[in-house]
Amino acid sequence: MTSGVSAAAEPNAAATEALRARLRLLGTTFAVECPDEEFRRELERAWSRCIVDEPSSSDDGDVDFPLSEVGEAGVAGLLMRLTPRAIHHAVGQRLMVHAAGLVDDRGRVVALVGRSGAGKTTAAVTLAKHNFGYVTDETVGVGESRQIAPFPRPLAQVDRATGRKVQTSPDELGLRRAPADLTLDRIVLLDRDTEPRPASVESVPLLDGLMEIIPQTSGLVGLDRPLQRLCAVSQECGGLRRLSFHQIDDGVADLLRAVLTEPVADTEDWQPVADPVSDEPDISTGFLDGRVRRRHHRDAVRIDGEILLLVGSAPVRISGIGLTVWLESHEAPTIEQLVEAAVATHGPHPHAADLVREAVATMAEAEVVAYGLPRAARDLLGPLSDTEARPGARAAR
Repeated sequence: MTSGVSAAAEPNAAATEALRARLRLLGTTFAVECPDEEFRRELERAWSRCIVDEPSSSDDGDVDFPLSEVGEAGVAGLLMRLTPRAIHHAVGQRLMVHAAGLVDDRGRVVALVGRSGAGKTTAAVTLAKHNFGYVTDETVGVGESRQIAPFPRPLAQVDRATGRKVQTSPDELGLRRAPADLTLDRIVLLDRDTEPRPASVESVPLLDGLMEIIPQTSGLVGLDRPLQRLCAVSQECGGLRRLSFHQIDDGVADLLRAVLTEPVADTEDWQPVADPVSDEPDISTGFLDGRVRRRHHRDAVRIDGEILLLVGSAPVRISGIGLTVWLESHEAPTIEQLVEAAVATHGPHPHAADLVREAVATMAEAEVVAYGLPRAARDLLGPLSDTEARPGARAAR
């Protein structure tokens, strides 16, 4: 007599393991479930530089990536699905910048920062064939002491015959491998010229550069003191630079090699801004009492006489009268007091009051300041919320 249960209905552990592929991405190991052996072989081909044989040694172990997340697009769709998952798991642990990462033989990484279409993948494909090792074409993840977690994912390139993007392994493209130990050494902003002219590299003022870099980060608000972290890393890398180019060629490679060998010079000074403003209270409605208060922000630094705030995930740059308003609004002054402070700082002006009101309105729209002091519900209602203090209140109900 048989049990009527097929042996195939209960696959053993070895068979289950054989249909998984482990990928190490931005410091996290993902166990990707594969529907069949053909899928697993294709995955290991495309993601060849990310494959690891052993389970993660971290306390959390592997992160499962089940078939339900693989999707119908198969291996071709993993680039768009695994990338955000890898970034998500690194939030709070790494400073992550959308950049191509290239490395020299000494493990010194240059991050080429740019928005989509700025030339990151082109730079990675062109320069990692003969000049540098390939770290990533998408996100440079910076840990403590500027150590880099490699992310050598497949590269998405446009097939000239079909016009569609295809994934190609860095091994198939012949890109040089990166050393085992990687350290961020330079940060370079990409600026593609529309007109043909020789490539060049120039220094970028810290505050100007941060305003460009912050929108090209992921999970920045998940870091402790994110602006201070970004300033410190930029300073340790010898400041920020801009690469202007028409096309990526050997001339660009020579410029980047020169950048990596330059001694780290003194950079612009920056200071953290101590600010005791806490999270907004649950009841944040304020009386229109003529006062202006600071709102909560994630972090603040002062650079060359200006303030840079991180409000939510957005950078806000404050200078001039706006800076005076922000500095004074710590004590929740009235508009009249802000006008007095502005005149004392910037000198008399026939339209000083209008300029201050305009600055306050702009900063309120940016959620940097708010009108009126907030009151808790019991303070807003006053005696109406205290039935014991109102004789006859119970009878009136």
